[in-house]
Amino acid sequence: MRRIDQYWTAYEKMKRLPLIPGLAANRLTREEANDAAGERYFFDTNLLIYWLDPWDMAKHQAARKWVTAVWEGGRGATSRQVLNEFWVNATRKIGAPVQVARALVEAYSEWDPIGFGLPLLRRAWH
Repeated sequence: MRRIDQYWTAYEKMKRLPLIPGLAANRLTREEANDAAGERYFFDTNLLIYWLDPWDMAKHQAARKWVTAVWEGGRGATSRQVLNEFWVNATRKIGAPVQVARALVEAYSEWDPIGFGLPLLRRAWH
């Protein structure tokens, strides 16, 4: 299967599932999910790209497990910068269809992306 066809297949699955798709075979174990409960996880560009791109299957499957579990638990966090970097890398570097990248950016925006400012920087210093 051509890579572009894989993206369209993923997109078609996504349209049938709530927001971020989670394949049953890629779900975290009960123990892994319990370990993640109550925590918030910041997702960087690489993790979101690995979720989309099946080029490195081990990273792709690991990313699917974590993104799905965190999404379903409402524990994700990302930033506007990450969403911008994801868009650029998804559409220009790995050649994902624009509609797929757009749908994912819109879905990840549900996490209310973190903006960078002085209050956040001061918090990071402590």
